[in-house]
Amino acid sequence: MKSLPAEQLLALAENRLLLISPQPGGSPLNKKVATWCNEYVLRQAGEIWVGDIAPNGMLASLIDSLQQEARE
Repeated sequence: MKSLPAEQLLALAENRLLLISPQPGGSPLNKKVATWCNEYVLRQAGEIWVGDIAPNGMLASLIDSLQQEARE
C-alpha cells in the first residue's frame, strides 16, 4: 500500500481531506446516486485539489461544470 504525501497527511490530520475515487465495476451504487453524492461533496468543499482522474470521465466533467458555474 502506498503512503500519502506529507501535505495530504497534514490535511487529513486537520480534517480537511476527503478522497473520492471511482466506484468499482459491479458496484450496487448507481451512476445517478454517485454523481449526486460527488456533486454534494464538491459544492461543500472550501477548496478542491484534483489528482489523477480520467480526463473525460464523470468526475472531471462534474468538476469542470462546477468551475464554470463559479465563474459566472
